[in-house]
Amino acid sequence: MARKLDFFLTHLPDNLKQVMQKIDQNGYGVALVVDENCFLHGIVTDGDIRRSILQGISLDTPINKIMNSAFVSVPLEYSPQQIIKLMCRKKNDYYHKHGKNG
Repeated sequence: MARKLDFFLTHLPDNLKQVMQKIDQNGYGVALVVDENCFLHGIVTDGDIRRSILQGISLDTPINKIMNSAFVSVPLEYSPQQIIKLMCRKKNDYYHKHGKNG
């Protein structure tokens, strides 16, 4: 049985089409782009992909060309209220919760 997180993970070599399929499977409109060590490099939303396609980018384009690598991460200890407060200040839609080692 796959871990729930696996439905959100996509990898750096993946292309737009593969990531679109991952986002369609998870139903949340977002994929997390990781390397072979599961280190988070970026976040991609269905909107990022849609805008890229409208700009003429091929479905074969590697995801690292459009992923958002300027995401904000927060410690695991942050409460939902702390995250919402930070989101309001930073105007960011997606946050990554991380442990002490990133």
